[in-house]
Amino acid sequence: MEPSKRVRDSDRDTVAREITEFIQTEFAATTTIDHDTPLITQGIVDSIGVLRLVRFLEDRFQVNVQAQDLVLQNFRSVTAMLDLVINRSGD
Repeated sequence: MEPSKRVRDSDRDTVAREITEFIQTEFAATTTIDHDTPLITQGIVDSIGVLRLVRFLEDRFQVNVQAQDLVLQNFRSVTAMLDLVINRSGD
C-alpha cells in the first residue's frame, strides 16, 4: 500500500497487519498479539511506547494524529489504532 494514499476501509487487513508487525517487533518480541490484545493493560505498550506508535502511524500511513487523539482508548489494541488511522486518513 502506498503511504501517500488515503487509507480506506478496504485496506483494513493490510493496515492491521502492518501495525501488528510493528508492535510485535518493537514491543512484544516474546508475546503473540492479535488485533484485540489489550496492549496497555497487559503492559506491552507504555506511555513512551504510545509516542513511538504515534510516530509510526503518522510516518507510515501519512495521518496526522491530533492532541485530542492521544487518549488510551485509541491505543488500547491494534483494532483501536486501525480505526484511528482510517478516521484520520485524508485529514
